[in-house]
Amino acid sequence: MAEKINILLRAIPAIVICIILSVASLTAQSESDNYKLQVGNVVWGGGVSTAENLTVTGTVPYQGAGHSASRDQVITGGVIANLYSNGNTFLASYIGRQIDTVTIVDRRLEVIYGGDTGTVTGAINYRLSGQKAYTAVALQPTGGDTLFYDLNSDLITLRGLEFYFELHRNNKTVLLGDSTHPSIFITEVTKSQGMRPESLPETTYAMISIPIDISGENETAEIFLEDLGQYDPTFWRLGHFDSRGDSVIEYPNTPDVIPGRSYWLITRYTSTYGAAGVTVMPNLTYQDRSYYEVPLERGWNQLANPFAFPINWGSVLFSYDGSVIGHDTLLIDNIAYLFTGTAYTSASILRPWDGFFVFIKKDGVTIMFPYEDALEKKNSYSTGLAQSETPAFDWALQIALEANGFIDDGNFIGTRADATVGADWFDLADPPPPPGKPRLAFKLPDGERYLRRYDIRPPVEDGAVWDIDILNTSGCRLSITDIITLPENLQVWLTLDIGTVIPLTKDTTVYIADNIRGARLIVGNSDYVEKEITPLIPKNYALYQNYPNPFNPETSIRFALPEAGLVKIEIFNILGQKVTTLLDRDMPAGVNEVVWNGAGDTGRNISTGVYFYRLTSGAFVQSKKMILLK
Repeated sequence: MAEKINILLRAIPAIVICIILSVASLTAQSESDNYKLQVGNVVWGGGVSTAENLTVTGTVPYQGAGHSASRDQVITGGVIANLYSNGNTFLASYIGRQIDTVTIVDRRLEVIYGGDTGTVTGAINYRLSGQKAYTAVALQPTGGDTLFYDLNSDLITLRGLEFYFELHRNNKTVLLGDSTHPSIFITEVTKSQGMRPESLPETTYAMISIPIDISGENETAEIFLEDLGQYDPTFWRLGHFDSRGDSVIEYPNTPDVIPGRSYWLITRYTSTYGAAGVTVMPNLTYQDRSYYEVPLERGWNQLANPFAFPINWGSVLFSYDGSVIGHDTLLIDNIAYLFTGTAYTSASILRPWDGFFVFIKKDGVTIMFPYEDALEKKNSYSTGLAQSETPAFDWALQIALEANGFIDDGNFIGTRADATVGADWFDLADPPPPPGKPRLAFKLPDGERYLRRYDIRPPVEDGAVWDIDILNTSGCRLSITDIITLPENLQVWLTLDIGTVIPLTKDTTVYIADNIRGARLIVGNSDYVEKEITPLIPKNYALYQNYPNPFNPETSIRFALPEAGLVKIEIFNILGQKVTTLLDRDMPAGVNEVVWNGAGDTGRNISTGVYFYRLTSGAFVQSKKMILLK
């Protein structure tokens, strides 16, 4: 024991004899005959003492910075292996660094003790980084003056490990660290150890991230080429949304992979990815809590939880203009949008390896991700619009745009007494669509730059018009999925930018052709609606050329009706034989459109060739030619 203490003492610089405390602001020099400091945080040495009896007790760490002529000096605690003793006092020291970078292997943790007599018992208290509660496990004796704990590699994960020791001898206790100042293992992982634990779905866009402080090059080429193969946009594509350009920057121009940043990724085959590096550690402390801070841009930010454990969206903080705040709706839309593969949904938990979108309303905002496991703390900072909760409207319509398994269905128009015509906190911004997917969003009347997912107005007396921006792929369909307390005297009509005028009910589905980029929702009483739609009603019947032509696999057929009535559209082959009846029902006045998918009455696709389509409505009959080309 004496030999170990002597070795340790030789490794210590000049003996600490004066302590500078940031809170107490103690002097750097003392000549008292009996001098004792007891502290609860960091103890820094920095002066001279000639005290006859000097005792300094504290937590972690001690830093020596002076000399002492003390005849009886005792310093206990800390985890940087500092031992000072001229008396019969129980002392202990952890043989290791307070913060250490380790690999995923089994390892033995040792504590040296000395002074006093009697049996020594102790425990290690450990937790995965981000957890609140510690697990206590008894230390094992060696038969000498050392206790140990064999740490299984299963506890050393990408998220890191925190621990401290507590030793007892007779009625004396030594803490080597404590619950708020533990020793920390930062885990170093290889490429194979730092792989995403879940494979990506094939042929579906996902928002992905890497919760690793990457070693070496962090360019996207260095990260993804090894796992996904040489870049080929027919096999995989990668992109990051740029708020400054409101567009997706695609590989190879995507920005570097860093904690807190996410990307769009699609692969033809099921696959995964990863990187070598170390545990992401907090870079900010606020009110004795740890955070990882990321600067944001005004507009949409494609972000990710930087840590390797889930965190609560409600515990995320924001800072702006020197102040730290919660989810203030003057700064942000209080929704984190996750992408499920088929639609956006709001998040209460931010998982590692995934990404999300958040909308920022001002420049100079930073986001502060809490270093707290989601299982340890419930949402605590959310204000304003709650996730997955629709505000209380006077009335509202929920509108969806759907195509090829993807649905954009979180779109609302409506009124409430405290709303304004222009942008307010009810008018949630519309998240950027996944690459190649359809989008329906509202353009606010005041010309505000950002498209909206919600457009909530003050109550309307006769009626109002909502302008819609549409971005779509082939096969889009628009529908009203919910009607919330709409007054009986109000009608809902949809007008498309091609001139189609359609009354909407909850059961109405409208096909949106590829060339449609805008629409309007007219909500009002009968007089208001008639005034708005009358100029749009055509004066004469007309049958237009199908689009596209030639076509494969489907084409749209547009026609104009000066009045509502029964409409029949039939398809014939070049021999005059009827292939199918495409439409046979009442249709509204205006320009209408139907789609033919190239199938006959039996449901089977027909062969390449020339076909004719004929429109009959009342006394009006007209035919046109089209070509199916496979």
